[in-house]
Amino acid sequence: MILLIVLLLLKNYRHIESNMTLLKAKNSEIIYKNEELLNMLESLEQSHRDKQKLLHVGAHDLRSPVGSITMLCGLLKDKQVEAEKITDAIELIAKSANNALELINELLQDPAAARTLKNEYLNLTDKIRYCVEVLKHKAAEKNQRIIFDEIPINMYGDREKLVRVFHNLISNAIKFSMPNTTIHITMQTDKGQVLIKITDQGIGFPPGLDENIFLQPGSLNRTGTAGEPSYGLGLSIVYQIVKAHKGLIWFNSEEGKGTSFYIEFPTAGGEAISN
Repeated sequence: MILLIVLLLLKNYRHIESNMTLLKAKNSEIIYKNEELLNMLESLEQSHRDKQKLLHVGAHDLRSPVGSITMLCGLLKDKQVEAEKITDAIELIAKSANNALELINELLQDPAAARTLKNEYLNLTDKIRYCVEVLKHKAAEKNQRIIFDEIPINMYGDREKLVRVFHNLISNAIKFSMPNTTIHITMQTDKGQVLIKITDQGIGFPPGLDENIFLQPGSLNRTGTAGEPSYGLGLSIVYQIVKAHKGLIWFNSEEGKGTSFYIEFPTAGGEAISN
């Protein structure tokens, strides 16, 4: 009887051991499937976050050309543009519309294209001048002046994205400057580099700020001096575009006195070239 009981226990133990092995295998399979599902869920969530970010950036960048079109059309409608400058205003409207269409086409055809950098030979001075011409009407609403000391500079880069850089920075200078002040833009070259400086007489940044204002969107979300809304994306977009062009960007600021942004790019051929 004892021997029979031992044999039965041994058989039962082996059966239990077999079941435990099978259970462990099933448990490992379930853990693996769970990890796959978690990874898939994380991938979907990351894709959603990327699309949301792209949507916000696209909407932010569309505000500039669409806002310019609206403002210029309003000036033409109210007959606030001198007769001899009407053609220039219409050309600015056309350029702004083309910029908006390019961005919309990128987002519709391939969202990743919005982050792809074109490598075109371009007149950088012309891009900055376009932003000045478009935004000087906005500055005039606050009785501000934009002074552009230009020199002819060519470089390789993405025309539309470089317009975003200077439109954002000049718009910010207007937004955060008091009425009856001046925004000064200068250009200089040295050893195959061009340095653009945009100086305002605005509210400035609080002490202690560093490069994090470029890396953390929304970290410095303030309204303009006339109550203009701020969405906290502009400097982050500017920083990414400048870096993609192998450029540098930094700033000096004193709270209550103004800010100077510095942008440095390599020039085409290492020297200033005029068209």
